[in-house]
This record gives sequence, C-alpha cells and structure tokens, in this order.
Amino acid sequence: MGIMSQKVIDNEMEALNLGTPDDFTLSGGLPKEVAPADRGDIDALEAAIIEMRRKEAAGEEYSSYTPPVEEATTFYDKDDQDFLEYRAPEEPVVATPSPTIAETQTMPYAPVVDAAMDAKEAASQRRLTPRADFLNTFYVGNSLDAIKDIEGEHGPEGTLVNGNRTYNYGVEQKTLDSLGIDRNDSKFKDSAGVIDDKKVAVAVGDGFHKAIILKMPNWEEMPTEVYNSVFSLAWNVGHAGFTGYSLGTNLNTIAGSDSTEAEKNTAYLLELRTNMLDVVGNTGGKVQRGLANRRGRDYNLAASALGGSNITHYKVTRRFSEEDPTVEIGSTIKYYEGDTEVRSVLTSKTMTTSEQLKSGIKTTVTGATEDVAYVDLTNWEEAIT
Repeated sequence: MGIMSQKVIDNEMEALNLGTPDDFTLSGGLPKEVAPADRGDIDALEAAIIEMRRKEAAGEEYSSYTPPVEEATTFYDKDDQDFLEYRAPEEPVVATPSPTIAETQTMPYAPVVDAAMDAKEAASQRRLTPRADFLNTFYVGNSLDAIKDIEGEHGPEGTLVNGNRTYNYGVEQKTLDSLGIDRNDSKFKDSAGVIDDKKVAVAVGDGFHKAIILKMPNWEEMPTEVYNSVFSLAWNVGHAGFTGYSLGTNLNTIAGSDSTEAEKNTAYLLELRTNMLDVVGNTGGKVQRGLANRRGRDYNLAASALGGSNITHYKVTRRFSEEDPTVEIGSTIKYYEGDTEVRSVLTSKTMTTSEQLKSGIKTTVTGATEDVAYVDLTNWEEAIT
C-alpha cells in the first residue's frame, strides 16, 4: 500500500474515531476538501425557500421543486459551518469503490457521546458501537470456548437442568424466550440446517458482555483470561446480578493503574480470590457446594496465566451457634491450593438440605491440576497503591 493511500486511511480512520469529520468523504473515494459556498448559491437557495413557504401557505404544490441539474447546488449550514454538496436525484453521484480503502467502507462512525455522561459510561458507549462488534464477538466467543466444559454437554435437543431446558454452553430456553431469540432462526444454522449452539450462545452473550464492560471500561487492558473468569461468573449468576458486585470495578481500577504487569497480575489474583470465591449462594439464599466448585473453576480460568496456582479443593461446612449448638447460623467455605488453605469465607447462609450430609468434606475442584507454584498473596493489599 502506497504512502499516500495509507495517509488517506489514517485520515479517514481519525475522522471516524473522533466522530467529528471536518471534510466530506464520498464512499469509496478520496476525502473531498470542502469548498466555501458561492454567495449567489446562497441567495438562490434562500429565494427558493421563501417561494416554497409562500406556496405552502397558499396551499399550492411545491414538492416538485428540484434544484437545477446543470451544476451542483451548495447548501450552507450556518450552525456548524460545514458545507455539504447535494445533487438532484436525476443526476446521482456513482462512487467507484477503491480497493486501497475497502476496509474502511463498512466502518461506521464513532458514537455520539452525550456530554452529560460520566467517564465510565462514555467509555462503555464507545465500546458498544458497531465498529467494535468484531472485537466484542471475539471476546464473547473466546469466553464461551473457555467455559464450554464447565457448562457441560446437553446434546442437540438440550436437557432439563433444575426444570429448565438447557442447551450447550449453558443457554437456557427461558433466557432465549426473554430475549426474543429463536434457536431455529436460519442465521444460527449451518449449510446442512444444523443449529450451531455457539452462534446462539454468542447472541445471548452480547448482553452479558455489555453488562461486564459497563463495570470494566478498561477490559481490553486486562489479560483475556481475567475477562474469561469474569464472563464465567456473570454467565452463571446473571448479568443483572453481576453488576451488583464490586469485582468488576476493582479489576477495572487495577487495569487502569500505573503498576507493572507483574504487580497487576498479582493484584488480579487477589481480587478474584477476594470478591469472586464468596459468590456461593443460590437464588433461595442457600449455600451450594456446586457453586463453590464453580467458583473454583472460574478462578482457575485465569490463575495459571497470571502466574498463580489453581484452586484444587473446596470444603463447605455447616456452622452452629457456640451458645446453642443446635442452632445453625451459617456456613464456612474454604478453598485450597493442594494442602494450603488460600481463602475462607464465612456466611450467614446455611447449606441446602440435600447437601448437609457432605458438610466438612474436602472435595476436588472439577478439572483442577496442581502444576503451578503457590503465590503468596499475604499483605499484598498493602503493596498496591
């Protein structure tokens, strides 16, 4: 690609990103410098407008008015001082696509961000524009690949999980219904007419992604593994529930800090341990061992990439009052890296009745391995500025 062609692309991309182009670019052509309007054109336009208004007041037909086609008429916008060239329909401008800027022809303009928006919302809105769709879809698809095994296989017709029809990637029929998504839509099928469950999941995941990046405007600055852990948590608890947690905000602060990469990675690990491993209550307000297992798996999606160790075991134990041992007052959830306890969570939520016989049993986190050295995070909070 020539130097001039690259400069054209850079100029157009800059205009698209800023959302305030100072020249008018014909699709597929080179940027056209805006020329000042001729005074005669302005007078002619104003006279034409006056005449149309007179005819409108008199009830006469004026819609057939068109500017002369011999030459272009230039409209002058006094508000923003931009000049835009208009040609009548009888003489349309036909643009010939240029291969040198073909990649920019479908790139939409940057969003208009309301000045009243706070910085976080404005940054998030920029991430939600169509020009970011490819990147968003990549992150969502990558996360879905990461959690596919966690969600389990449900076959082409789905299975019943807790009374809900559930498909691969953990997509529930009730979720599809609430979003107005039809699995049988042709856009989700391959050439043989078979439903691609991942395409369906990506369509559902779009809303989760938007909820996540509202809490984490600096999401692109994070390792993808951290995003995967967060996505898995949101996918499991619901994006509405996720927005109520401090996890996303805290991770975002780490990503935007001036710390070194190594310092950030350790801080990510600490934050995931602190504010993700404690999310073990179900909608009925009870602690479930399965959720403790899930949180361990969520954490492990990022642990190795950040230089940490996988959580290998968890244990949920019923807690009773010291004053009256017959009164149950909550639960304790502990997580381990091998034989080392790395997190203990106290909660007033009690264990589900069906799991109480497994109270105090140390259980292996599904899929966990012990192939990474332990990272001591003791007092790390004091080292983060």
